[in-house]
Amino acid sequence: MKKKVKGGPSTELIILIILCVTTIIGAAGWGLAAYRLKDANEQLEQNSNLMVQLQEEILDLESNITELEERVNTVESEKATIEGEREALKTEKESLETELNNVKTQLEDLKKQIDEGQILSSTYYGTRPDKIVAITFDDGPGPYTERLLDELGARDVDATFFVLGNRAERYPELLKRMASEGHEIGNHSYDHTTLTKITKEEATDNLLKSLEAIYNASGGIRSEFIRPPGGHYSETIQNICKENNWSIILWSLDTRDWESRDETAIFEAVFNNGGYSVKDGSILLLHDIYETSVNASLEIIDRLEAEGYTLVTVSELLYWDYGGAEAGGVYN
Repeated sequence: MKKKVKGGPSTELIILIILCVTTIIGAAGWGLAAYRLKDANEQLEQNSNLMVQLQEEILDLESNITELEERVNTVESEKATIEGEREALKTEKESLETELNNVKTQLEDLKKQIDEGQILSSTYYGTRPDKIVAITFDDGPGPYTERLLDELGARDVDATFFVLGNRAERYPELLKRMASEGHEIGNHSYDHTTLTKITKEEATDNLLKSLEAIYNASGGIRSEFIRPPGGHYSETIQNICKENNWSIILWSLDTRDWESRDETAIFEAVFNNGGYSVKDGSILLLHDIYETSVNASLEIIDRLEAEGYTLVTVSELLYWDYGGAEAGGVYN
């Protein structure tokens, strides 16, 4: 009897094996899919967070853009304002340049008149008071000049001082004070030399030396007025003045204070001297190197103001009564 030969696995077994393998493969597939799904979810969450962050950044950028646009608008507004101001300044500049050119033209005309000896001063002093007197002091400064300046300042009165060059060198602080307080300074020669008794060259040198001393002591005053010592002048002296654009200032009332040295006599010479007494337009002559003259001058000023006179400088008097001073002209 032949033995029965065993065959391969049965069909049922094969099917079972296939089902197991399929199940295993399916389970593995589902696990991989689940893993992949989880990874996708995590990636999606990350992307969502990134989207939120990007949206926030976009909002910040939009806010920055709005701020920049506002700043641009502000700058544009400021630019327009600046351009408007620039145009206004340009117009003002053109107006000032025109005015400056007019002033330059007037100045050139005045310089021409001065060079031609037509005028010595172009200062405008306003309306003339009803009654004016110019009080002048010669030969100083001296030991009593400081007190005189104090008293003049207290009375708000301006005077004209015809100083000697050598005394200007000795009292420079008083010259500076005269200038700073509004008084006028004239040239009375360097050392009181009688100019008509020396040569033209010597007289010119004497006056120029004094002028330089006054200029240095006063801090820059270059006087246009000459009062020759003793009032002595000649055609030669007039020519010197004309050549240098100076004018000669004398006086209309001599108190002769240098002679009397008496306060009462000096006062009387001004107010009780007959036809020579003070009047509107007078130029009074005194000397600030004498104490009696300084004392009397203050009494004279108080009386003049009480009678309605205004005390003025020589320049003011010449402006109102002569229209200015000519080079080489003589005024008293």
